[in-house]
Amino acid sequence: MLKQQTQTESMDCVSLTEELYAYRCKGAVCVELLEANMMANAVVERFNLAVEELIQQHKGADIVLDLQHVQWMCSLMLGKLVAMAKYARAHSTRILLAGLSAQLQSIIRVTKLTDILPMFDDVNTALRRRTG
Repeated sequence: MLKQQTQTESMDCVSLTEELYAYRCKGAVCVELLEANMMANAVVERFNLAVEELIQQHKGADIVLDLQHVQWMCSLMLGKLVAMAKYARAHSTRILLAGLSAQLQSIIRVTKLTDILPMFDDVNTALRRRTG
């Protein structure tokens, strides 16, 4: 997905951590997470810090989190997503989730977080629908 996006958009891909890349796309900042399991606290903390920094740097731009490679996440990660969404809102930014597995979509729905963490099938759908 990352290579496809960078071929169609004119922005350099920036490596934020060993498992996290960001690129601008259609007025938003897209973040691709390459880590398949968000259970390790160190990975969750690096992810959180990197996304908070992007929110500060790109106030007003939506942040699309491409989670297609994530198979599972711990409760710490879920809490960090909620905190990121609130932090983003305070900076006139939104966090949009893209590419979640059916299992992760179910977790977001069951915990009633869809109002603050909108979900989309993929990055392209999130970019098309983010104005709504």
